[in-house]
Amino acid sequence: MAHAPIDIALTGFSGLTVPGPGPAVARALRDGWDGPLQITALSDDAMATGAWVPGLADRIRVLPPAAAGDEPWLELIAETHAERPLTALIPGTESDALCVARLADRLERLGIATLLPSVDGLEAIRPHRLPRLLTAHHIPGPPSAEALDLSDVPWLADQLGYPLFVKTGAGARLVHAPSAARAAAKRLRAAGARPTPVILQRHILGETFGAALLADADGARAGLVVRRGLALDTEGRTVSGAVVDDCEVARFAGHVLEKLNWRGPLELAIVRPARSNELLLCDARPWLPSWSMLCHWAGANLAVALIEHMLAGDERPLARRHARIGTMSIRGIEETAVPLERLIELRRGKSVAGPKAPNGTAARSAGTRGHGLRVAVTGLGTCDVINPGLGVARALRAADGIDRVLGLTYGTLESGAFQPDLFGASFQIPPNGSKEALLGRLREVHAAEPFDVLIPCLDGELPRFIDLAGALRRMGVHTLLPRRASLNRRGKLALFGGKTRRDWDGFTIPESRVARTEAETIKAVRALGFPAVVKGTVCQCIPVDSDEDARFAWAWLSPSAPKAVIVQPRIAGAVYAVSAVCDRDHGVISALTIKKLAICERGGTWGATRVSEPALEAAFAAYLHAISWVGPVEGEFIRDEMTDRFNLIEVNPRFTAWAYFSASTGSNQPYLAARAAMDERVNPPPDTVAVAFARCGAEIPLRAAQVAALATKGALRHG
Repeated sequence: MAHAPIDIALTGFSGLTVPGPGPAVARALRDGWDGPLQITALSDDAMATGAWVPGLADRIRVLPPAAAGDEPWLELIAETHAERPLTALIPGTESDALCVARLADRLERLGIATLLPSVDGLEAIRPHRLPRLLTAHHIPGPPSAEALDLSDVPWLADQLGYPLFVKTGAGARLVHAPSAARAAAKRLRAAGARPTPVILQRHILGETFGAALLADADGARAGLVVRRGLALDTEGRTVSGAVVDDCEVARFAGHVLEKLNWRGPLELAIVRPARSNELLLCDARPWLPSWSMLCHWAGANLAVALIEHMLAGDERPLARRHARIGTMSIRGIEETAVPLERLIELRRGKSVAGPKAPNGTAARSAGTRGHGLRVAVTGLGTCDVINPGLGVARALRAADGIDRVLGLTYGTLESGAFQPDLFGASFQIPPNGSKEALLGRLREVHAAEPFDVLIPCLDGELPRFIDLAGALRRMGVHTLLPRRASLNRRGKLALFGGKTRRDWDGFTIPESRVARTEAETIKAVRALGFPAVVKGTVCQCIPVDSDEDARFAWAWLSPSAPKAVIVQPRIAGAVYAVSAVCDRDHGVISALTIKKLAICERGGTWGATRVSEPALEAAFAAYLHAISWVGPVEGEFIRDEMTDRFNLIEVNPRFTAWAYFSASTGSNQPYLAARAAMDERVNPPPDTVAVAFARCGAEIPLRAAQVAALATKGALRHG
């Protein structure tokens, strides 16, 4: 039966590596609601990237900060409601849920429906209070401890054992040592809107489950979907899962719901320890999950059920609509370009229209064959970091001169392999072993699906592909890669080891010291002064404010080869990046500079805007020519807020993960690189489009047959 027109307000559109539920709930409503639907995205800030996905939100508003209190929050809701009436409001963050619960009666008088437990009920499941709640209701959970002071964290962590989670209201981090626990607690406390105690929770190895529940206004269970984790990232978060029919987990989740006397949505994190039948409750959150589309694909759309209960109640409880067992998904990303003037307008407190959905996908399907270039791309994963191959493929798809895009994957659960909108086919290649084995596999792939250009997108694979460039050329496969010597000259030890000139007119290489022992690390940070940063020779950067932080940084970073770290002063300022492509004569054929607006904890760019910095680009071009660079490259910079000077902090020897943004601004660097690999010169148009870059987490449907095809046959072809 069709429904009357509604306008649903959602929050929870922030969140980077750990996405908020707002985008997923919006998608589930778009796909599942039978009737006219408007969605209003209420965002914590203008750069909340999930709100900018085309087709999700009809309008976007920025909420006042939580510290401002309830009245400004209610005032904005009332103003939005007067502009166009809201039917219901679904919060997607802890602070928003508490605010909505406090204002529920006043919202109801405005005609805005809500469905949440009491404020006390919400407070009880916050991370620093959940262990006490579990004890009070005899609900089993992992061993936990509360640290009121940071100095207590290492001792308590040692008592619990490792690995363990460090949790606050601002998030959770998985750690393996006492110094790491203290460092994580310090960072999470600094990131929180208000100080809360730190909870240490033992990480239990075993089967992981997520339970998405819905309780009606009377507290009766109106919906349940159980997801079993198939793949986890290094932080213990599920990146791929499947709907399961586990009676024990369902019974346990229902028991928790009953004990909490709950109303509305609830997401539970549950683990069944290895060699045990006992279930443990690890976390509880008062919202629909970020995997709500999996519920929809399984035929149990909790977002739709929630709206039905909020508006009129549903005589057909969702518990009777059994979710299809075996429905699977994997975590991916969406990327978009946001008109800059709309972003500025939103930051000024205005209500802006959300981006419209495109009229169908790009006409140049990744699987069609024509007369353009056929390009193979590596780096398709989204497990711990967003690999650049996804953005490269998306940019290539936007170019007129590209016929077919193929994915080369090292594993069976790299999300890009299952995206037919990006790749016409995907093939497994060996992650390690001899160069001969890799070349042999590439010959097999080329025989099955001929391609003209290969674009490697991962740092670690570049040496092998550089060594194979000649053999690939004889196969008819072109590359655009530097020599080994150039690759080594941009490495951190060479760049910051004192052998590279520091002043490049447009930027400076910061004062740096290489340390090869813990004692040298402590000595270096003392000499440079606090605050400082300690960098790994390959990746990661850890801020340090004390000798103890320096010890932790050395212990964390030094196991990588070579056993050394780089110590630098910590520079305060905005982060910039220059993405460039160099031809075989080491000249820059395209450069694009961005200012980063949203950065995840691993340094990945989730929001940015293009800026004009010709002096910086010219200086970076001079540096690239000096090291004889060929191919794509990214320089990362911090603009010192005191001196206004750019400081080079890293040179990445491949396309950046935000490579798709270049296609939005006009230059399309992956396409230029593909043409340059073919020894063709394409003059890029100037980057004049005023847009910002936004990235958002997304679920991708997955079928067991697809995973099996990739695992057993080494190939997955899309129709």
